[in-house]
Amino acid sequence: MRKIVGISHSGDAKEGVYRIGAEYVRSLTDAGAMPVILTPAHSKEEIDQLLDMCDGILLSGGPDWDPALYGEEKLAECGEISEERDAFELLLAQAALERRMPVLAICRGIQTLNVACGGSLWQDVPSQIEGAIHHSTYGDGIKAIHNVKISDDGILDKIGFGEKCFEVNSFHHQALKRVADRLAVFAISEQDGVIEGVYDKNARFTVGVQWHPERLSDHDENAKAIFRAFVEAL
Repeated sequence: MRKIVGISHSGDAKEGVYRIGAEYVRSLTDAGAMPVILTPAHSKEEIDQLLDMCDGILLSGGPDWDPALYGEEKLAECGEISEERDAFELLLAQAALERRMPVLAICRGIQTLNVACGGSLWQDVPSQIEGAIHHSTYGDGIKAIHNVKISDDGILDKIGFGEKCFEVNSFHHQALKRVADRLAVFAISEQDGVIEGVYDKNARFTVGVQWHPERLSDHDENAKAIFRAFVEAL
């Protein structure tokens, strides 16, 4: 039987829709898992009921986090936030980590992971990080636009990357600032040092990446390796 992966939703009640990108579903299915979309739960008891049904959690991409949740005032450059989604994913991530459940965190997801563990974010990379390249691009997400460099060889035991420096796509204007104590940086942008990957060295599989491997996994071996390693850890 396939292991079940719960994917945190995008959208919210205010927007009138809960959804998830088809690429997440395809990537997990291709790797051998059965994905299900998790819609909001509002208490620890409800979160536990959701997690009881899952073997692992994928924290998906989406809007900016409310800076108040990591102790900062909101800058003008910070984008739209979803209070409903922030509250849900904060509880979801913390409960999954407490259970030592495998977690894969993508784009906003790596930021969710860091905030849930006590870290903070750059609210706007272009205005806050001097010399940063343009990390926010648009289009179909297939084209890789900058390199990431593996800066911690320990991740290679968890994910079989074929290279220690490779191209990725990029769709973010926020990034990890103060990395939570339980997380270790394993990848940075080669061009400007922006954090692109973190993991928990003491977990079976708790990995966050700032790029979007789900949009590359139908043709890129390094992207496929991320989903394969995640599903194997379930």
